[in-house]
Amino acid sequence: MAYYSIKNIDSTDNIKATVFLNSNDEIFKGHFPGMPILPGVCMIQLITKVLENATNNKLKLQSADNIKFLNMLNPMTEPEIHLDIALKESSLGVIRCSASIKDNERIIMKFSGTHVCINHIA
Repeated sequence: MAYYSIKNIDSTDNIKATVFLNSNDEIFKGHFPGMPILPGVCMIQLITKVLENATNNKLKLQSADNIKFLNMLNPMTEPEIHLDIALKESSLGVIRCSASIKDNERIIMKFSGTHVCINHIA
């Protein structure tokens, strides 16, 4: 099992996803010993993976225009997180979006950026 698993994705309006964090994954043992937190790079990867699942495309992050880390997230105490992604523009293999990651009470991170389609997932 990876450090996360996507529990569900709803892309009816904006993309909304629930993700479960595996607090026993090796990544949390090194970041940080005795006080695990979800690394920022992993948060950005989660946004990309949820976008890939919702759009059925393999994506690559092209630019991160704005990233704000607002709170730390301990996977031991908050193993379930929620992603909300609003597509600003989606055309010609380019997806611009804004996203937030939340636990049950707090906004953990805000993101806006651009992804490009590498290829269509069959």
